[in-house]
Amino acid sequence: MPAAPVPEVGTEFKRFRFQGLAGRRRVSGHWVTLWRLVCACGTVRVVPAIAVRAGRAGSCGCLRRDKIAKRWHELRDLVCKDCGKRKPRSAPIYLGKRCHDCHKAWRKLDYKVNVNNIRSKQRLSSEKNSDKIVERVNRWRAANPDKALFHAKKMKHLRRTKMRSSASDVTLDAWRARLEEFGHACAYCLRTDVLLLTQDHVLAVSRGGLHLIENIVPACQSCNARKHNRGILCMVNPPKRAQRVVS
Repeated sequence: MPAAPVPEVGTEFKRFRFQGLAGRRRVSGHWVTLWRLVCACGTVRVVPAIAVRAGRAGSCGCLRRDKIAKRWHELRDLVCKDCGKRKPRSAPIYLGKRCHDCHKAWRKLDYKVNVNNIRSKQRLSSEKNSDKIVERVNRWRAANPDKALFHAKKMKHLRRTKMRSSASDVTLDAWRARLEEFGHACAYCLRTDVLLLTQDHVLAVSRGGLHLIENIVPACQSCNARKHNRGILCMVNPPKRAQRVVS
């Protein structure tokens, strides 16, 4: 492969000006040609020719410093378009034309307006990457058993707090009547040979469901664990079962 032609002395590459060759250097098993360049600020640098030709090197670093300084001056002179106050110089670039407080309020309002779209995207992403999520969670639990146990106890405590804080009408007689209504069978798999039926919330407490007898159905332990805090449509495929649970 023929060597690339050497530029003439004085040829400009962004802020660099070519002065001459500076030898060769072996990098990762390959010989690289070095150029002696002088920056517009007067600094002399020896740079690999391939980096200059590819545009990865255009100055001694002063070009990047000037861009950052220019950006900071622009941010310093900006004012918030919502409240009209002058933005602090330390404001991150991602805030755009808003200050910290207005950006935070805008994010909250944007979430309230587009909450359905955001949650649908999150659900689709969770369903698409469910295996990766489960693997990551199991890996974290194995690496942090103490934190995992603490988190499980905390969530259990929060669930009990929500159930106690809501107006509950679940009594032993009401639960027995509910079992009689379902014929002492699991509401999901319809098994009647289950020794222990648990109370499952149709709308999970973690999703805003109340601890009321109308929101509770009998379920075997396997179905209760498989449903977790999801809706009943993930458990009941036949229409008769779905109608039975909803009614």
